Amino acid sequence: MSLDDLLNFCAKLNFDAVDPTGYYFPNYPEVPTDKFIFDFSRIIDFHKERLR
Repeated sequence: MSLDDLLNFCAKLNFDAVDPTGYYFPNYPEVPTDKFIFDFSRIIDFHKERLR
């Protein structure tokens, strides 16, 4: 299960929050790329807007 899948799953179940652990990020323990953070935050924003 990818982090995207996790966010989609949690949104379907109406979770109030998700606390992704760093070792699930690509290339851990290195800092994730800006693109990854941007894409990840866009998925979160999509679900926040959908659930309002």
